[in-house]
Amino acid sequence: MGKAGLILSALVARQSREGNAQTAILYRDTALSFAELDRLGRKLARAFSDLGVRRGDRVAVWLPNVPAWHICLLACSRLGATVVAINTRFRSAELSQILGKAEPRVLVLWPDFRGIDFVPSLADCEKSALSSIDSYVCYSEADADASRILGRPAYGWREVLDKPEFDQDHGDPESGCVIFSTSGTSSAPKLALHTQVSISRHALDTVRAFGYDAPDATILVATPMCGTSGFGMAAAALAAGRPQVVSPIFDEAETADLIRQHQVTHTHATHHILRRLFAAVQDNRMLQSLRLVNCGTGAPLMVEPAAKRGICVIGIYGSTEVQARFSRQDECLPLRERAVGGGMPISGDAMVRSRCLESGRILPHGDDGELEMNGPSRLARYLGDAAINRRAFTDDGFVRTGDLGHTLPDGRFVFVSRIGDILRLAGFLVSPAQIEHVIEQHPAVGVCQVVGVETANGLRPFAFVQIREGQAFDERLLTDYCRRKMAPYKTPAAFHRLDEFPVTEGANQTKVQKVRLREMARALLASGSHGAGNK
Repeated sequence: MGKAGLILSALVARQSREGNAQTAILYRDTALSFAELDRLGRKLARAFSDLGVRRGDRVAVWLPNVPAWHICLLACSRLGATVVAINTRFRSAELSQILGKAEPRVLVLWPDFRGIDFVPSLADCEKSALSSIDSYVCYSEADADASRILGRPAYGWREVLDKPEFDQDHGDPESGCVIFSTSGTSSAPKLALHTQVSISRHALDTVRAFGYDAPDATILVATPMCGTSGFGMAAAALAAGRPQVVSPIFDEAETADLIRQHQVTHTHATHHILRRLFAAVQDNRMLQSLRLVNCGTGAPLMVEPAAKRGICVIGIYGSTEVQARFSRQDECLPLRERAVGGGMPISGDAMVRSRCLESGRILPHGDDGELEMNGPSRLARYLGDAAINRRAFTDDGFVRTGDLGHTLPDGRFVFVSRIGDILRLAGFLVSPAQIEHVIEQHPAVGVCQVVGVETANGLRPFAFVQIREGQAFDERLLTDYCRRKMAPYKTPAAFHRLDEFPVTEGANQTKVQKVRLREMARALLASGSHGAGNK
């Protein structure tokens, strides 16, 4: 494929020409063919053009997983405009940060999605953050159209699609495709710009690496398209010419029924999604079509329960900066190995290395340092001042991930933990993941989370544990076990049982709130009430 074809609208147009009746999107009772999707993208491109959107402009999409998301993406691709992906969970503070920096000309939203009035969140934004918006487009499944929002013209979804088709194509492989916001767990969210070529190359690499081009493949987009995980799956399904199933919210029973009804073969799921799905579905026949499920940092929690149901779960590595499926593990590996984050980069042009945190030198295979990555799926840049980009990239074009890990001689790499979670214990740098791994080998422990907490004797690890069903929690026995297995400075100062860890639902995955756990550890040590915890 020539570089000119590495534009999402061109990929869909090709699928339309080659398989006019092939289903592209399955949504509730609607099935859109590639031809219909291409046609609707052209109509919306005309509407956006009439609203003043030009090459290089930005359109904010504040929608859940509905076909309108795909149509907006194709319309912007055809115009050479860039989509700004916004999480439907975001409210005024987050919106102000993103809209103020991205400066979109048009904002597409579902004003009453899930019965929530989203307009007050906009009204509560800083006025300067909304100054670039000339008009709003209101998606609704109840035909409720607004004429104005916050003093700006507002147009209904049916109205904007009632246009002649836009037959020109102003897209370019190097033009912007989509802007994602980072999680902002350690700072204000950064806005990562990906080009058409980085998105399309990653989509095509995903198709090959995960088998999306199988003649019976059907892909379930279970995570939000505002993040690289859901977005990447949707783009890959479009590139593969295979059907994708979308739903605006995750519901266990509904998702199981969608998998059964459409014989879904591939999906991405967080460990929380899988856990909820497995808890709700006792009949394995409902899920028997699933061929491959990729999972991020929660894969070790679910690979064995999934295997018992005949479902293959593999670990992957991804980020906003290099997209969600930068690498994958081989399903032929033993269960525990294939659950580890990292694996083999899916692009033959991708590169990974590890740099020493203290000396700055590039490390040999097997030595943990900061992972640096480059390849066709890498972001073009962050929006903002040059200082952000100088900190983010090396002189030779690698992106600094902020993740700890090491490379392997066979081309694979291993993700260990976020560098921000690293503890300096007794003068040594220690990843909490090392301690967690040892504790999780104890027969009573299911999952462990370790944080650092200041004590009278300096920084010490503190362990929160989930106990396996039928097992007892005994802090003294766990302490003795750790003293036998690890250096004394790695042994937790205390253990505390939790039934559930505090989490944050992100666009790509569910993340354990380490900050909250550190606060809890300090309070428990101060009060002397650590120990059994939740029963």
